[in-house]
Parts: sequence; C-alpha cells; structure tokens
Amino acid sequence: MTASSKLCELAKEGLIERLQLLLDCGCSVNAVDYDSRSCLHLAASCGNVPICKLLISTGADVNATDRWDGTPLQDAVRGGHMEAADVLRAAGALLGYTDVEASGVLCELARQGRLEKLSVLLSCHANVNAADYDERTCLHLAACTGNEHLVTQLLDKNANVNAQDRWGRTPLVDALTHSHTGVAKLLRSRGAALLFDEAKTASLLCEHAQVGQNDRIQGLLLCGADVDAADYDKRTCLHQAASEGSLSMVQLLLESSASVNPKDRWDHTPLCDAVQRGHAAVAEKLSERGGEMGFDESTASGELCKLAHQGSVELLGIMLRCGVSVNAANYDKRTSLHVAASDGNLNVVELLLKHGADVNAQDRCGATPLRDALRGGHHSVARVLCNHGGQLALNGLESALTLCECAAQGKLESLKALIESRADPNEVDYTGRTPLHVAAAMGNKAMVQQLLGLGCRADVEDLCGFTAQQSAERCGQGWQASLWNGSNNC
Repeated sequence: MTASSKLCELAKEGLIERLQLLLDCGCSVNAVDYDSRSCLHLAASCGNVPICKLLISTGADVNATDRWDGTPLQDAVRGGHMEAADVLRAAGALLGYTDVEASGVLCELARQGRLEKLSVLLSCHANVNAADYDERTCLHLAACTGNEHLVTQLLDKNANVNAQDRWGRTPLVDALTHSHTGVAKLLRSRGAALLFDEAKTASLLCEHAQVGQNDRIQGLLLCGADVDAADYDKRTCLHQAASEGSLSMVQLLLESSASVNPKDRWDHTPLCDAVQRGHAAVAEKLSERGGEMGFDESTASGELCKLAHQGSVELLGIMLRCGVSVNAANYDKRTSLHVAASDGNLNVVELLLKHGADVNAQDRCGATPLRDALRGGHHSVARVLCNHGGQLALNGLESALTLCECAAQGKLESLKALIESRADPNEVDYTGRTPLHVAAAMGNKAMVQQLLGLGCRADVEDLCGFTAQQSAERCGQGWQASLWNGSNNC
C-alpha cells in the first residue's frame, strides 16, 4: 500500500494517532491516491473534525481537487458534516463549484428543504442565483415545495425573486401552480411578478377555470393577474367557467370584478355560453349581475326554438328576462311558440304567452301556433291558445279541407277542437261538401251525431245536389230519420 493510500485509510478510520505518526515520519500530508484524493478529502467526507484540524495544522491543502474536481469542503457539505465544513471554511477552503454545478446541488437541497446545508453552501460563496440547464434556481424549487422559511432565507440572501426559467416561469408562478398561497403572498410582498403577457395570463386563467381550480385562480388574481385577460379567441376565464357550469368559479370571478359581458370571437357572452350548455344556475347568477345575451334575431330565434323543443322552461325564462325577443323568428318565420305548440309543451306555451308571445304569428306557410297545436293533436294546448285569442288563420276553403280531412280519418277530437277554435263546420270544399257529408259517406254515425251537435247544417247540398243524409243513403247507411231530427234540414 502506498503512503497516500495508507494516509487516506487512517483518515477514514479516524485513527488520529497512527496518522500523526506517519506524518511525523515524513509522509506528505498532501499525498494523493490514484483518484487524486488526499487524506483531507477523506477526513472531510467522514466529518472527522479532529483529524481535519490536525491535517490543516500540518499544512494540508484545503482546496486540493480530486479526479472529479471535488474539494474537501464539497465532501464535507455533501456528507452533511457542518462542523467539519466550518473548520475548512475558517482555513480558507473554497467549494470550487461552477455555477452549473452549484445550481444542481442548491436546487436539490431546496427540494429536500435542507436549509442548514444550503446555508453552508451559500456562506461558502455558492451563487444563490445559479441556474441549472433549464434556467431554474433554488428559489424556484423552494417555491414549488411551499417552504416559506426556506424562501425567506433565500430572499434574505438576495435570491432573484423574478428569475425566469426556460419556460418563462418565475418562483411566483411555481408557488401558484402548486397552490402555495402563503409562499405566493411572501414572494409578492418582496416584489415578485407574474411577468406574463395577456395571452399567457388568459391561457392560465382559462385552463384553471376549465378544471375548476378555484384556489389557483384566486392565487393568480391576488398576484395581479388581469381577470379580464382574453385569449386568442377573445375568451376570458368567465366564459370558460360559464361554459363548464361552475357556479362557485363564476361567483369568485364576479366578486373579483370580472366584466360580466365580454364578447368572444363569435360575439358570445358568458351568459350565452351558460344558456347554450344548459347551466341554469350559472345563467341565473350572470343574469342577476347584469349579464346579457347579445344575440341578433337569427341567433336568438335559433336558441329560443331549441330550448322550446327541449322543454327548458328555466333557461327560456332566463333568456326572456335578459331581453331576448320572445317573438324572434327563424328562417321559416317560425317562433318558439310555434315549436312549443307543435310539440304540445303546455308549460313552455304558457311561459311564452306570459312573456308576450304573438299568439297569431304566422310562419312561412301561414301556419299559426294554434294550427300547429291542432295538427299535432295537442288539444289542451290549443284551448290555451284559443283562450289567449289564438286563431287558425284559415280561409274558407282551407278550413273546409282541414275539417273534411279530419272527418275522413275519423279524428273526432281534432274535429271538435277545430270547431271550438272557431273553424266554421259549414264551410264547403271545392266539391261543395262539408265534413258532415264526409262523415255520413264514411258511415261514421258517432261523428255525424257530434257534428250535428256542433252546428253542422244537414241541409247543405254539394255540387251534385246531395245533402249529408242523401250521401249516407247513397252509401248504404240506412240510419233512421230520427238521427237527423232537430237538425237544420230544409
């Protein structure tokens, strides 16, 4: 074994007397082994303070470097031997780290929360702002872990509070990302800034709004983020929160003075988004705070008709309270009342009438809501529309054809509803026939009786000169004459 290896072995084992004897016999205290390590490297690595002092007093080079450019002080710090490190520093030892090397050690110690070791490194002139390959500093790591005490110590040692890493993230952003509000407030009090442009701010806010991260949104706002920052589509975090139906997020943003009516690329407001996605509670909250739909008539009619078809009474009510015209008509001039009547949705019909819907609006084909209700067999809806002044808007021939068609199909209830809706049962078709003629020819005795009771005249002759009774007889219906008694026969 060489003298250098023997010295290293004795230093490792802590055999100070035998070490002293070798030195007294003329062995060089700075002799190094095959890895260029001296006995002081080993004493420092083991934290043996007495041997460190002995070797230093004997003239050991406190800044000797091994094969990997490591110094005794690095070994002492790496092993957590603070007392040995203090002895070496007092003797003029240097760490010998480049900034890149120092950053890796500092960042790892910050991640682990090893304040004492980190303080030793910094007291040995390690650069507190040394940045690693991603330009991250130990303050970034301390902020990520939420260690307020460590962050305070680093700031007191002049750590750059606004250092930016490869992605432009500051320690403040890291603290907010990991929901460390206390650290974020501390950094903010020491001059930290987000250093984001509007697009980046909007992107972060919208991302957090999408997944309901209220705490992160709140942290960003506390740190100066503009709550109305808009992204590339002019959408704000309030748009996103409304689209997701997050009532708590919407309340937070409104309490943070978010503009309630920003318009995105498509002129949609947050209230539009909430209504279109069926988030009634959010829509109600936005409406209470002055939210507007901002729809043109074409868009408004489409939304109203869709909601009427879905039976969304609550969302329809919100839209109408927000000033959307209840009579907005689509490309076929159909209104939401037409759609509700066609679907037989009584609740929606009543809501629309309450808000002033035109009960006699005519679509492209001249149909009114009443006609649509009757066509769909929705008689209770038809009665409500009649009570509100609804009309069929049929001329004499159209009325006769509609009644005759119902008679031919045996639709007694529809016939009654049409007549109750002021369709004249004595109007004639192009052959001069009334629905009574048709019912008689079809042999529908019950319908004939009902029609006679509803005011149909039995004396009306068609173009061939036949009355309804004669039509029945020609078709082999041998009904007694009493059936026709009491009617308006000639």
